[in-house]
Amino acid sequence: MSTIWLKDWVKDHNDAALRSIERDLILLSKQSPLKRSRICFHDDPQNDSQFMLIQLCRGTFIPIHKHTENHEVYFPTCGIANLLLFDEQMILTDRRRLTVENDGCRGLFEVVPRDTWHTIICVSETFRYLEYRRGRMGEGEVKLKSSTPSVEELSYIDSLCIGGRYGE
Repeated sequence: MSTIWLKDWVKDHNDAALRSIERDLILLSKQSPLKRSRICFHDDPQNDSQFMLIQLCRGTFIPIHKHTENHEVYFPTCGIANLLLFDEQMILTDRRRLTVENDGCRGLFEVVPRDTWHTIICVSETFRYLEYRRGRMGEGEVKLKSSTPSVEELSYIDSLCIGGRYGE
C-alpha cells in the first residue's frame, strides 16, 4: 500500500493549481461580509465525512459551536489563529495556537473532542486550514448564537483568560 502523508502532500503540492485555489479563497474571503470562505473536497453535504480547506481573514472568527456526534480535526496550512475551548458552563478551558512553522506544523494538527464548545479566531492577516469531521454537514452541530459575530464580540472572546466565562 502506498501512503502519502498530508503534511508532505501540502508541502509538495505548492504548484500553480494550489496557488490558484489559495488566491481564490483569499479573494472570496475578502469579498465576504463574514471574511471567510471554504472549498469543500467532499462531493455533497450529505456525505458521511466533511473535508474542507477554510480561509479566514483578520477580523473574523468561527462562531462558538460544538459537534455532538464526532471530533473535529484542524490542520493549519497558512497563518496563525487561536483555538479556544470551553466547557458546558462556557468557561474557557484551553487556548491553543494554530500555526505552521517554517517547514511544517507544530504538532501537525489539533483535535477538538466531540461535545466541546470551541471557536477559531484569525490572528494573522489570513489563516488557512484543512478541516476534517465525520458526519454530514450541519449534522450534530450546535451553535451558541445564530447571529453574525461582531468585531466587539471577537475582541471580547479573544481577550478571555483560562477560567474566564463567556457571557459575563
